[in-house]
Amino acid sequence: MTCRRPNRLSPANTTAERPPSGRSPAELKLPSAPESVRQAREYVRKFAGSYAPEVPEERVDEAVLVLSELVTNAVRYGSAREDFVLVSLVLKASYLRIEVHDAGRRRPRLRHSAADSATEQRGRGLFIVAELAADWGVGERPFGKYVWAELAWPREARRE
Repeated sequence: MTCRRPNRLSPANTTAERPPSGRSPAELKLPSAPESVRQAREYVRKFAGSYAPEVPEERVDEAVLVLSELVTNAVRYGSAREDFVLVSLVLKASYLRIEVHDAGRRRPRLRHSAADSATEQRGRGLFIVAELAADWGVGERPFGKYVWAELAWPREARRE
């Protein structure tokens, strides 16, 4: 899959401790480490509370799960331990776009549960993303790739 929208994002100097504020897109630079998944989940919850408090909790939970799966894949398969992962959240009137950038070139592969063994516990992250997102894909960067997902987030008031 390829991204239909041009990528106009650049890495920011955001830290995991700072809550999202200021402009959109909100960006978070994290070390490529398993504990970054938890920080990314907390970040999207803070983002939702700040920028979209009217969005139902179920939608926020879906965004948390999608972001968690994408960051897990980036840490596990898309970057080395000394690399960073960049999370970008863009909120529009009717959707939330989540992007996770990493240094890896290998494109993720969607696995369907019917093709995998019943005992396999890994490899279904993109299947979850595909089920929850309205659309998703992969884009190229000069030094890596980004995986994006868009979730329907209808909002009462438009803040762009």
